[in-house]
Amino acid sequence: MKQKIETIAEKHDYSFLHSDGEQITGASWNLKSGLTFPTREKLLPWQARGLMYTRTGYGKKIPTSKQLFILGRWRRVYCSIFSNSGICYVIVGGQEINVDDCNMQ
Repeated sequence: MKQKIETIAEKHDYSFLHSDGEQITGASWNLKSGLTFPTREKLLPWQARGLMYTRTGYGKKIPTSKQLFILGRWRRVYCSIFSNSGICYVIVGGQEINVDDCNMQ
């Protein structure tokens, strides 16, 4: 039986007014703060050669060298980095779920 995403993550709805006057709404998923998951370092071939995923280092879905064991399988941690600020996440059931180092063992 498959476990549901709600067993490991919480959904947060958001809404804000953009500077152009448009109302922006949506939702994001975050791993529950009390949960930790086994972590491993698994370099991709380009990482082992010391290369970057993009020329600038910025991007939407940049694979990191970390993996978390969530709901019975290893999942790659990705990072979305723009303007020297990034957010890391894993993908579970097609949903991006934000993670931080508090969720890593």
